[in-house]
Amino acid sequence: MTRGERATEAPPPLAASTAFVLRLPAGISETDRLAVEEPLEIRIDGRAVAVTMRTPGHDEELAVGFCISEGIPARGARLPDDFAANTVEVDGDGPFDREAVQRNFYTSSSCGVCGTTGGLHATGLFDAAGSLLCVREDVGRHNALDKVIGSAHAAGLLPLRDHVLCVSGRLSFELVQKAAVVGCPLIVAVGAPSSFAVELAQDRGITLCGFVRDGHANVYTEPWRLET
Repeated sequence: MTRGERATEAPPPLAASTAFVLRLPAGISETDRLAVEEPLEIRIDGRAVAVTMRTPGHDEELAVGFCISEGIPARGARLPDDFAANTVEVDGDGPFDREAVQRNFYTSSSCGVCGTTGGLHATGLFDAAGSLLCVREDVGRHNALDKVIGSAHAAGLLPLRDHVLCVSGRLSFELVQKAAVVGCPLIVAVGAPSSFAVELAQDRGITLCGFVRDGHANVYTEPWRLET
């Protein structure tokens, strides 16, 4: 997506699988569709820095977005030279503390190795006028946001000073942290924020809204940005 281009169609479908399910209380057995969850190894200079469980699709955006939100300078991402499956090579753009990144990744709940809810999380990026620029989906809410960050990086939109991030589900500390890293002043969610997410948003001057649905919203921090 180039600068100023609007999203005119839905993103390509992500990988899906099927399974038999028994519907209760009807007692009907039928086929159901499931989102695929597979590991993705993110490499820099041929060495792994993280392995995240994700829904295949937009893997390069995910890898770049992950690196940017973790403070790793990145130019882009590509398939590795050895064509290893479920692996992306990130082209770094400067030195970084590899051990610190790996330590933070494997001890943080943002790693993406989380319980699957049977569906997909989504993140949307909007401009100040409310036009949808990008939407990405994944079994992990952090991965969906990283994919959007990677897409915004490729489009030359970073930092997101005049944009809005909208996420499905609840708002965790890690999601607010990622929004802060890319300079987004407003993040909204369908679900509730955690107390730590509200504290971080207040500290970083970010407007945080929860329970945004059916024409209603709870504004937890910096309400001055919103027209009522």
